[in-house]
Amino acid sequence: MKAPTFPRYDTLIGRTLMRLLSGRKFTHREFQNETASYRLSSFIESLRNRHHWPIETKEETARTSDPVGRAATYGRYRIEPESLKWLRELLGERIDKFIEAVQRFEQGGGNRRPIPNNLGQAKVIIQEINALCAAGLALVPIPPLNGKPTKAPTAKGWNQRRSRSNPNGYSNNAADFTNLKGFNFGIYHGASNTLALDLDNVNQATSVFSDVAGLSLSDWLNDPRYCKIKSPKQNRGKLIFKLPVGFDVVGLKQLKHDGQVIFELRSGNCQDVVYGKHPDGGEYQLIGNPAAIPEAPAALLDMLQHWDAWKQCFESALGIAVEPSKIAPRKLQQAEHIPGRRDPIHEYNQANSVQAVLLANGYKQAGRDRFIRPDSESKAPGAVIMRNCADGIERVYSHGGDVLNDGYAHDAFDCFCLLECGGNFNKALTWNADITKHNQQIWREQQAQYDVLKSYDSTQEAELKTKPLFPWRPRRD
Repeated sequence: MKAPTFPRYDTLIGRTLMRLLSGRKFTHREFQNETASYRLSSFIESLRNRHHWPIETKEETARTSDPVGRAATYGRYRIEPESLKWLRELLGERIDKFIEAVQRFEQGGGNRRPIPNNLGQAKVIIQEINALCAAGLALVPIPPLNGKPTKAPTAKGWNQRRSRSNPNGYSNNAADFTNLKGFNFGIYHGASNTLALDLDNVNQATSVFSDVAGLSLSDWLNDPRYCKIKSPKQNRGKLIFKLPVGFDVVGLKQLKHDGQVIFELRSGNCQDVVYGKHPDGGEYQLIGNPAAIPEAPAALLDMLQHWDAWKQCFESALGIAVEPSKIAPRKLQQAEHIPGRRDPIHEYNQANSVQAVLLANGYKQAGRDRFIRPDSESKAPGAVIMRNCADGIERVYSHGGDVLNDGYAHDAFDCFCLLECGGNFNKALTWNADITKHNQQIWREQQAQYDVLKSYDSTQEAELKTKPLFPWRPRRD
C-alpha cells in the first residue's frame, strides 16, 4: 500500500479528509449541510485513489417519504479506528497539524489564503455552469434589468434553442455562456425535461400536502437525494425533479389563497433561476447533485395530469369553497314517533364510522381525513371527512365523481344507503334485523291499540244511530 498524501487544506477534498481523520462518520447529506457541496463522492474517490487514504463505506437503509413505501440505500464514510491508529503511527503529528490548518481555514482565520473576489467569483460561475451543463440541463441566460438582477427572462427567443440567429436562447453547452457578468441563469424545463415544485409559502404548502396527500414536504426538503434551489427569502423553497421520458402533461399549475401563491408546479415552457442573485438581495444556492436529479414522485405526476381534481382538494384544505357544504336533508321514517321505537339511523351512526363505511366500499384513505373514490382516474382524495358539524355528527363531503357528490355532506347511514343500498332509504333502514323486528312488534302493538279504539268508536256510532234523536216526548199544553 502506498503511503497516504495530504491534499491542500483549503480545498473541499482537504475538508473531507479533516473530518475523516477526526474520527467522523458522515453521509452526503451531512457533508452537504456543513459545506454546501454535493460532490462528496468525487472527493472520496480522489482521497482513495489519488491520495491513497483507507476510507471505508458502510451502506445504510432508511425509509423515504415515497407513498409506495420505498426505502433508500446510502453510504456513510469513515476511516476505521484500527486504520486511524496505524496512520498516526505512520504520519505522527502531521495529522494533527493538518486538522488544525483545515479548522483554521473553515473559521476564516490563520493560514487562509486570500482569493481575489473577481477571480474567485469567476471560477465559481464557470464551475457551476460546467456542472449544470454536464448534467444535461438547458440553461437560460437572464441579463440584469436596469442594472439589477431579475428572475424573468425578457429577451425574445429565450425559450428557443440558442443559435447564431437567436443568441438569447437556452443551451446546455457551457461554452455558450462566457462574458455574462451579472447574469442569472435559469433551468429551462421544457428542454431539460424537469419539473420544479416551487414553494412560495413553505409552511402553508407543507400543511396542505400533509392534509390532502399525506406527504411530508419537510422530508423532501431535507432528503439528500433531492435537488433543491435555496432562496435567500424566508419561508421559500424549491425542489427540482426529472420527468419520465415521454411525459407530456406539462405547464404551470398554481395554487393561490387570498391572492397569494402557495405553491406552483412548473414544467414545460417555464424556467427557474438556479444560479445568480435574487432581485431583493442574496443569492440562489443549488443544493444537490444536478447530474442525479431524481424522478418526480408519483403524486406530483398525478397532480400534473389531474390538476383540476387536486386543486379542489387543496382549496378545500385551505377553506376555499365555491359554496358551503350543506347537510343532507333528513327523511321521515314510518311511525317514528311511536313510544319505545328504536331509531335505526341513530343506531347505525353509533355503530359505524364514516371512515369504516367508505373503506368497506372500496375508498382508499389518503391523508388524515381524505379518501380516493373507487375507480378514480386520479389519485386526488376528493372525499373529506367533516368532524366539526354543528350537531356533533361526523359526515363526509365529496367533490369527486362519485354518488356522494350531490352537494350535501353525508353521515355514515347516508353513505351506507347510497353506496350499499342504491339510495333505497327503506331498504337501508332494515340494516339490523333485531331493530327491525323490535320496531315491527312495537308497530303491531300500537296498531292493535288503534284497532280496539277504532272498534269502540264504531260501536258507539252504531248505538247512536239506533236510538231516537229525541228520546223524550215533548209536552203539549
